[in-house]
Amino acid sequence: MSDPIQLTGEVSQVYNNAPKYPNRVLVIDGNKYGDYDGSKTAGINKGDTVSFTYKASGQYLNVFGKATVVSAGNGGAPAQQGGAPAATSGPDARQVMIMKQNAVGHAVNYVNKNYDSPSPEQVIAVAKEFLAWYLEA
Repeated sequence: MSDPIQLTGEVSQVYNNAPKYPNRVLVIDGNKYGDYDGSKTAGINKGDTVSFTYKASGQYLNVFGKATVVSAGNGGAPAQQGGAPAATSGPDARQVMIMKQNAVGHAVNYVNKNYDSPSPEQVIAVAKEFLAWYLEA
């Protein structure tokens, strides 16, 4: 892994990357910066100008330090954090409940495997990331 590099720039996109991991990705100047568990980029939205350090690991650029908002943008809505989408063509309440149960079950397994002394708050945070991915269309 390389030495940490400081970056300041405007976020053009925020999204959850994969079904297997609860990571968030920030796109700045066309480059993708991954935050493995979303904790370092929480609260950052499209259009915000942010500052953080990152490390290059092979082809990946990983957020290394807690990202801070230098100036809040007005470029878009916050990244989806879970819950049913507003569109009427989305899943019905029963399907959402099943997805929530599934997300919590997988989050419990993930947190128990990857955290020392896991807390219910960590399980909920991971479950919300899984649910956000399930609800992406």
